[in-house]
Amino acid sequence: MQMQLSSRSGEVTQLHQRLQRLEQENDDLQTRVRRLKATQEDLDNKLERAEEQLVFAQQEFDDFESQVEESTQQSRDQIQDLTANVTMYQTFLSYILQTGKPYTARTVDKLECIIKEPPSSDTDDTDEEGNENGDDDTLEDGCSQFCEEQRTKLCTKVILLTVEWSDIATAPCTCNVEHV
Repeated sequence: MQMQLSSRSGEVTQLHQRLQRLEQENDDLQTRVRRLKATQEDLDNKLERAEEQLVFAQQEFDDFESQVEESTQQSRDQIQDLTANVTMYQTFLSYILQTGKPYTARTVDKLECIIKEPPSSDTDDTDEEGNENGDDDTLEDGCSQFCEEQRTKLCTKVILLTVEWSDIATAPCTCNVEHV
């Protein structure tokens, strides 16, 4: 019995040692679990912040994109307006250069007629199917009003330019070159 008792006592000691090792391993595992949970929470928070930043960045990008589209459209409109103005200036300048006449009341009347002349009957305002290309009356009124305003501004500028040109043409020359 003594032997059994000593063997049992050895087994109990081994079991206690094993129990201590298991408790230590359990404590280590619990510590790891706590660290992993903390890391997971930290990563979840970072992911949430990154998603919020992505949403804000997408909103800013959309706003910027719409501003760029609006700015581009405004630039295109300005280019069209400026191109129309240049065409009108070229028409006036071409007339003045062709006739060689400085400003007179009749010249301005003729220049105004150039702008006011309706398109010649040579132009075809029909599409491929033979339908007339007519715009909405409101659009035509707006275009007519715009054209009239531009014509008035242009006539004023041409008058000023021709008066200046007339003054220059009649002024005595101060250069040393003999003019014919």
